[in-house]
Amino acid sequence: MGTFEIVDKPKGCNPIPSMFTYKLKTGDHCQIIKYKARLCASGDLQLQSEYHETFAPTSRFTAI
Repeated sequence: MGTFEIVDKPKGCNPIPSMFTYKLKTGDHCQIIKYKARLCASGDLQLQSEYHETFAPTSRFTAI
């Protein structure tokens, strides 16, 4: 699908542990409507020196 790209880890970098969370969206009669997946990172393990920039994908309704 092209969602992720596997790359080599930079030297001296410790990746933050993460895990996938899966969910099924069901309809009125328990039929499966959608499969959903979310990648959750353990942000509490991030070192203080590593988070000078944070990004949250948000938009204003007028921009849509």
